Amino acid sequence: MASLTELRIHREALVAAIATGSRRIEFGTADGYRRIEYHSPQALRDAIALIDAELAAALGRRPHTFLPTFNKGT
Repeated sequence: MASLTELRIHREALVAAIATGSRRIEFGTADGYRRIEYHSPQALRDAIALIDAELAAALGRRPHTFLPTFNKGT
């Protein structure tokens, strides 16, 4: 399992990717530099939910993820 700091860095990179519409994230860890490309925006959201669950378990809390979704109303 990754450290709390690494989990937080990875989560921030995922959130930034969603905000910019990118599917590729890049970040540095204790093991070196990593580049990951996700297949879809849903895969990014799933990864965030997984990291939130890991963070919650490590901190002894319940996971809480809120990712709003929007549509054009069509």
